[in-house]
Amino acid sequence: MAEIVQYQLERMVGELEDLERLGLFSKAELKTVVKKRTKFEYSLRRRHVPASSFLRYIAYEMNMEALRKHRAHRILKHAPRKHTLSSHSITQRIISLYERALVRHGNTAALWEQYIAFVAGQRSGGGEDEQGYARLLAQVYGRAIARHPRCERLWVMAAAHEVERKADGSAARTLLLRALRVNPTSRVLWSECFRLEVLLVERIRARRRVLGIDGAEAEAEAKAEAEAEDEDDGTIRLDALDDAAAGAQEDAIGEHVLAAEFARLTPGTLTPAQHAEQSASRNAFLQGAVVQLVFTQAIRSLPKDLSFRQECAALVRASGLPTVHAHVLATISADFGDSPAAQAYLCTEHMGHGDAAADAQLAVERFAVALGRLGGADMWAEYLRFLGERRADEGAAELRPYYAALAERALARLTADGPMDAGLALQVARELTDRPRQRQWLAEATLRFPQSAALWTLHLQKLIDEHADAAEVEQLFERHALASPDTGLWDLWLQWTERQCAQACLSPAAAQRRFLKALAPRRPDGQATRLQVRYVEWAWALPAHVTLQTSSAEEEEEEGGVAGGPLVMAPGNAAALRRAYANVARHAFPTAGFYARCIELEPDVARRRLLHEMACRVEPADMAPWIAYLRALLDARSLDAAATVLFSARAAMPTDAQRNALDAAYQELTEACT
Repeated sequence: MAEIVQYQLERMVGELEDLERLGLFSKAELKTVVKKRTKFEYSLRRRHVPASSFLRYIAYEMNMEALRKHRAHRILKHAPRKHTLSSHSITQRIISLYERALVRHGNTAALWEQYIAFVAGQRSGGGEDEQGYARLLAQVYGRAIARHPRCERLWVMAAAHEVERKADGSAARTLLLRALRVNPTSRVLWSECFRLEVLLVERIRARRRVLGIDGAEAEAEAKAEAEAEDEDDGTIRLDALDDAAAGAQEDAIGEHVLAAEFARLTPGTLTPAQHAEQSASRNAFLQGAVVQLVFTQAIRSLPKDLSFRQECAALVRASGLPTVHAHVLATISADFGDSPAAQAYLCTEHMGHGDAAADAQLAVERFAVALGRLGGADMWAEYLRFLGERRADEGAAELRPYYAALAERALARLTADGPMDAGLALQVARELTDRPRQRQWLAEATLRFPQSAALWTLHLQKLIDEHADAAEVEQLFERHALASPDTGLWDLWLQWTERQCAQACLSPAAAQRRFLKALAPRRPDGQATRLQVRYVEWAWALPAHVTLQTSSAEEEEEEGGVAGGPLVMAPGNAAALRRAYANVARHAFPTAGFYARCIELEPDVARRRLLHEMACRVEPADMAPWIAYLRALLDARSLDAAATVLFSARAAMPTDAQRNALDAAYQELTEACT
């Protein structure tokens, strides 16, 4: 190992001498650099080297290169520009480090992406090595895609590179078609393929405008639009093709993109018939023949994806492809005829592109047809959502009375005898602006849909905000709302409890009993953490003179007022905090998030360590509590205790990968402390 490290260091001698000769680094600085690189090289010679070790070394070299460039610009700005050994040696070392990292961690797609980003950045910087970096970038893209053929992002990055850097739309199309052969149902790849074809149409149109040839072929465009449907059967069969068939298919698609090559043709070399044929092909392409072809195949692979079709419709509308836009809308209408969301989209898709009043009237007429045909609660919910959004739109202030009148008419019909479910009832309640009417509707809706936690939450929240009778609110909570396991209702009950306690309508002991009742059921960790944290924060906020009993020795108290008037909340009751988290540990299922909050509030160092240990026991394989514990020990300079905890943490990790990640995190912590 030592011989290999020494060899790597000896290779740096020429670079270091050059840096000293140019006056960019002093001898002391270079000694520090050598020590740091030696430490990194030894860390890379271990049996199990995590990717983070390579990335730290790379980050150090990047900072070194940035400092070298800054000093070179400042010190050598008046000297003639001359490339020396140190001008590119650090960059080459970074590339070498990425290559070494990929030997061990080539299955990590994110590492390939970082490597690609670095090489692309070096190429965009220009200079004498730009062509070399361009060739390297192409090689890295090829290797990355070969290693991760199902990584959509790598395919998209490679296609974007072909379009943006090389202006080669044909190569980008080939890449995406090959990506779709491997990932035939990828929404991302189909979307990017569709965007690419639209982009190519826009670029050719822009070139034609610059050359001033749009007007000369207007008649040919009209004819080509009618003939475009007969030029191909609209199918791209990619999933069942071998390499030869794939090449033939790509050639067939190329027949539709002759317009991309029209600048290379010399009109004098073509016969009139050939020129007419070329014009028809170009106009078919410009009218969106290939775009529609890609869309047709995409919806065969993604038959149930409505959002994809909506995205395509918006894109072709903005790009000025009316034929394709009409085709996309037709497929939505045909394939999603029973979907309220799709029908709502078709009713409003035209808005924002013409006269606001005319658009609004047309949208309402379309909604009337859709409501007459479907007529269910979901369709009415879409209609109400549309009216609510229109009323909130600041750009349509003059139409707000119109939308308000429509909303009132819809609400009157729904509250009388319209179709209803819990979701629509909740939406109606939110749309009602008259408070007495809203309260009455919520009372009726909660009786009609007693299992709807959202309706109960809104109803009780409105009563609490309006300072309704406390006995009525408490009765609704106890008899109806708390029968639901929904955490939001229990959380609202605890908020109500805190308010009652703060107003001296409830004693702290009675409030604690409610908290423990809410914490008793087993819940998912996120929901349990939310309630447990609320309990300890309430206890911490109690006045210093208030004490809490542990639940086992708690005396029964009446839920009456506390002598001495309302309680004034003043954070800092450590004794109540400790009673609270002791009660949670005894009668509930504490979570790691709960212990993390207790550690933040606990002022005593020894008790914080105990809480750290309890947090690590909740889920021993979870690395986050162990790292937090180690950070606390290192900050306190308790190195022996940190070593013991690290040993326990490594024993709790089930895999070598997790143990390596833990070691890397601990190394970062120790470096930060030193």
